[in-house]
Amino acid sequence: MPGSTMGVRIERARELAGLNKNQLARAVGTSWQHVDHWERDRTQPSPTSLSRLASVLGVTLAYLLGEEEPVVPPLQEGLETFLRSYAPPDLTPQEIAWLRAAPIDPGLATPGTYLDLLHRIRMPRPASNVPPPATATDDEEPSRNKTGRREKVRMEDVLARVKGRR
Repeated sequence: MPGSTMGVRIERARELAGLNKNQLARAVGTSWQHVDHWERDRTQPSPTSLSRLASVLGVTLAYLLGEEEPVVPPLQEGLETFLRSYAPPDLTPQEIAWLRAAPIDPGLATPGTYLDLLHRIRMPRPASNVPPPATATDDEEPSRNKTGRREKVRMEDVLARVKGRR
């Protein structure tokens, strides 16, 4: 990438990190519009933002400034960047162990790949043989969930009640 602009280098590093403009902006502490302007070479990042960009994207300042070629990231770099910069604070040791052992090519995985895997781990499994919630009659209080809020109204329940009144 010799001769490429800083914007091209920022965009390429962002894509290799598996981040969109909004994710990068949040990690750096700015807006996606700033990231867009940097990538289009409309403005240059401040020295502080430039340092944060290098840290978040896992590249050197010299690379962003066009003084050196990018270093090929070592294996597991995507996971380490995810754990260092993007992992939620409630990440458990079991989840970290599962991410480290995940059956993906660590040389191709990005922080976004590991975030997607974490969301899949945490998704609740569908329950089988669970009876549908009872519908309330006019005299009954609507059912409430564990937090005390009303249960979501289901269209099937509304239609059944309307048909029952005819």
